[in-house]
Amino acid sequence: MKRSIKRVLSMLLALTFVASLVLVPATPAEAATYRTGANGASSSYKSGKYYSNFQKITLTGDGVTDVLAIALSQTGYEEGNSTSAMGGTAGGSSNYTEYCYNMGDWGGGYGGSDYPWCATFVSWALFQSRCTDMMGYNYWCRNHTGDSSYIWCEVSCSQWANQLRRYGRFKYSAHNGGSYKPQPGDLIFFDWAGGSSGEDHIGIVVYSDSSKVYTIEGNTSDAAGLEDNGGGAYFKSYALSYGYISGYGILPYKDVAGVPDIDYSGANPTPGLYMATNSTKYVYTTETGSTYNYTMPRFTLFEVTDVCSNGRLKVKYTSGSTTVTGYIKNNTDRVVQLSSTQVDGLSDAVAAADAIYFADYSENILSLIRAKYSTAKSLLASSTSTYAQKKACADELNALIARKGEGTLVSEGAYITAFNKKITNENCNIFTPSFGTVSYSAANHKWTTNVIAKYDTNEAAYVIKSIDVCPGENVTDVTLASDEILIAVHQDTTNSASNSLKNGKYIGGAKVGDVLTFVGADPKTASMTCGAYFTYETRYIPGDVDGDDTISSTDYLQIKRHCNSSALLTGEGFLRADFNGDGTVTSTDLIAVRLICTNN
Repeated sequence: MKRSIKRVLSMLLALTFVASLVLVPATPAEAATYRTGANGASSSYKSGKYYSNFQKITLTGDGVTDVLAIALSQTGYEEGNSTSAMGGTAGGSSNYTEYCYNMGDWGGGYGGSDYPWCATFVSWALFQSRCTDMMGYNYWCRNHTGDSSYIWCEVSCSQWANQLRRYGRFKYSAHNGGSYKPQPGDLIFFDWAGGSSGEDHIGIVVYSDSSKVYTIEGNTSDAAGLEDNGGGAYFKSYALSYGYISGYGILPYKDVAGVPDIDYSGANPTPGLYMATNSTKYVYTTETGSTYNYTMPRFTLFEVTDVCSNGRLKVKYTSGSTTVTGYIKNNTDRVVQLSSTQVDGLSDAVAAADAIYFADYSENILSLIRAKYSTAKSLLASSTSTYAQKKACADELNALIARKGEGTLVSEGAYITAFNKKITNENCNIFTPSFGTVSYSAANHKWTTNVIAKYDTNEAAYVIKSIDVCPGENVTDVTLASDEILIAVHQDTTNSASNSLKNGKYIGGAKVGDVLTFVGADPKTASMTCGAYFTYETRYIPGDVDGDDTISSTDYLQIKRHCNSSALLTGEGFLRADFNGDGTVTSTDLIAVRLICTNN
């Protein structure tokens, strides 16, 4: 990194171009798209991580939020030595930056791609965040002395500060007798001579506390203290009484109601985008664990998906081709929040609906939940659904889920977990012919009660064809016919999974020939919604072979002929003759029917 160049040269060229811009609010939740100034994005910048960072920003229309998000996304950027080295990682010393390239040559001897760029960086952030919407020499603040309500930019730090003074938008620092507490989005001006009227360097205030002001600056160094020509974009801090701070510029940013406030100090983090500014971060495997699998590099832009009760942040970021998830400490190893996600809660509400147990609800409430669940899934899948729509749907779905225990509850059934998915604990999965061969390796249908059902056109429903209670890994492969399904109900003998235990007990009463009814699930399309379950019903009296609703000697004789192979039963007659429901008709069934006839 280069250090100071002669002060007089720096004061002449010092800082940036800028463009004047009328304040134009961005459309809420507009993805940041790169704006063409004098030039579009350079090829070296577009191929680097800082352009990728830029594209991850979502503009809210709120000026302070957006300009800080854009500027902070560039933390760690380094200047290059040529226009082919402006990707941000070159570590050069010749002032070649994407920010100068994008702003370009605006006349007056300023501009190009290789000039001291601290003000250009600020101007670029204002332009790309849509806080300003005009650019060029004609829109420098010195040419618009009568327009106090605009965010005018400048190529010269001193011109910028003087214009702000004219309109009462400049506040002197504590060193210069001021009492103003700098706010997020303010411009911060430095005077290398320690004075109050010769501003030579500029940055943007991220936040301040009782003793320090924290900034994001371009053309500075990574070292503590003021750096006049350092070569990078860095997050820095200074004592509020620091002798080189001249003062602060207050810009008329657009304030959009409803955009979540960000506590840039990190004291009150929320889900959103963050930057690892001042150190690497250990990424722990669990919320409370001491073991870490990854080290997040400094200057990584990452997503926080949850804030844990112990203060750790649940994070997700990309490392090469790997998506890393885990937990980091939110402590003095600095991370800075760039944006706050508007948490609509819809994904959580859908997850809560997925987890409901059908028997905790009445069928009427279940129907309402399923209808709202369908709406929620559609909103999540749509790129045009709004925050308000998703938030309202989440509230309505959660309110329905909260009606647990209300009304006459569903009294019986076996809950359904999924279609065509490998069995795990507490699962009741349904396999269809599209799954292929139901094998041990593919389906894991061991320690399960495996029910094969066949579609009966007369019943317009699936009818149980066989029931096999599998004692372990000694399970046979199953190839289903086009009109068959296999229901694998996980057995749980330890009572560690209460719903699985209920399933096991319920399915234990089913018999071959029972008719199945599916609620919230359709085996023909392998689709399901929340709170899905199935029931079974015996549509005839076991042993009543002739179907006259009584068990008599006629039934006994038909079973006897079947057992001695003189007249084999088939179809429904066979199912009726299978008194004990084990899928066969044997002497055991014959004896049971004879006892009934004798007692009658």
